[in-house]
Amino acid sequence: MKKYIILLAVILISLNTTAQIFGYKSGDRNRKYKKENVVTDIRGDFLYENSDGVKASLSTDIFGNKVYKDNRNNEVTYSKEIWSDIFPEYKANEKRILIWLANAFYETKDIKEKYKRNIHGDLEYENNIGLKASLSKNIFDEGIYKDNQNNEIKYSKEYWTEILNDFDNKDVQVFFWMMDRCHDIKNFKEEYRIDIFGYQQYKDGSGRTASLSKDIFDKIIYKDNNGNKIEYTEDRWRRFVKRHKSEKKAFIDLVQENLSNN
Repeated sequence: MKKYIILLAVILISLNTTAQIFGYKSGDRNRKYKKENVVTDIRGDFLYENSDGVKASLSTDIFGNKVYKDNRNNEVTYSKEIWSDIFPEYKANEKRILIWLANAFYETKDIKEKYKRNIHGDLEYENNIGLKASLSKNIFDEGIYKDNQNNEIKYSKEYWTEILNDFDNKDVQVFFWMMDRCHDIKNFKEEYRIDIFGYQQYKDGSGRTASLSKDIFDKIIYKDNNGNKIEYTEDRWRRFVKRHKSEKKAFIDLVQENLSNN
């Protein structure tokens, strides 16, 4: 399995939240404590405490945003516009969400994070150790991820539609996935697009390119500038696409197999 499919599977099988903590070690999220307790205070906020001395809360501020805090000086703010899409597996069960967050931040201290959607509808992330990231859509309906580690990933609208569909059309979850992809890298750029002839094209910031086209004999041809060339008959290509669910995912798989991992 290739990078795209592996990360997608991990996210969907877990909690769709693998990138909640971006840029530093988050600790063991499956940690089991001898005793955990969650209660609500007079304002309706949830309060957490465990036998290891961790205390945390999940509250709603005056703007309707959700705020997680703990006694290790960690704080995360989720804007009200995206809160319902943050933890889809928990179905708005804030008690369970608070327990998950307390476990997620078990080994971190002094981290401040903010997730929000700006006035243009773009998703934005920032923390107090200097990391910033965004996920936006331009006038051509291309999905564009950027961060201040000089990473940029662009998908034309044809790819973007399929990627959104893989995440139940929740761009927040795509944003987490993209942050996770770029967690430990810098100065990475790549783009997937469809050219004017309807052929798939790939390029990255290192000058690597790949394409998927059809010749006059109706053979499907994958090529890249590493010298790889793979030809598929229509029947063989049909079977390959069926295995990957779409032609675009098949091309992404070919790029990851033959180019990006080299």
